[in-house]
Amino acid sequence: MDEPESAALTPAKRFETMFPALVALVASLAGALVGGWTTYAAAQAGNRAAADAQRESVVQARQDELTKLRIEAYRAFLTGFDATIDAQQAAIRACDSATADCETAKLHQLEVSIGLERAADGVVVYGTTAGLRLTNELILWAQQGAIQVADGKFAEYKGKRAEIRETRGEFQKQMCLDVNPAPRLDCGEIRPRPS
Repeated sequence: MDEPESAALTPAKRFETMFPALVALVASLAGALVGGWTTYAAAQAGNRAAADAQRESVVQARQDELTKLRIEAYRAFLTGFDATIDAQQAAIRACDSATADCETAKLHQLEVSIGLERAADGVVVYGTTAGLRLTNELILWAQQGAIQVADGKFAEYKGKRAEIRETRGEFQKQMCLDVNPAPRLDCGEIRPRPS
């Protein structure tokens, strides 16, 4: 006689039948959980790497812009300093030759000296501490020279030329160190501008 189907499925038989399905369900849920977690972790690592790369790119762009502005500031200051020294020396030559241009040359060198201070503003903003220190030294030389030339104290001015050249050379060395992206060992070999 055939037993009814419900009677044939005893609890042990049901367990035997349902266990593989239950194991498959738990395994698929665990696999989905592990797969989801792995996907999440990989996405987070990728996002972190992309954010780090973007941050590094922004920092590098800022550094490049700062270097560009620093180069412009140092170059403008050095050009202004050279123009100031040239104007002072032209005034001395004009006054030594006792021409009528002596007073005009003295006034001109004072005007050029004032322009130098404006050129120094860029170094104040974009220069390094060492660059700013040397800028201040050169401005001091230029101001003292402007006063000495305006007052006709040419001998005092001429006596400072070697010190002025040395300080200018130090500024050039610092400029070389400050604006080169890769360290240069030959920055100390820059020769001062001849006068």
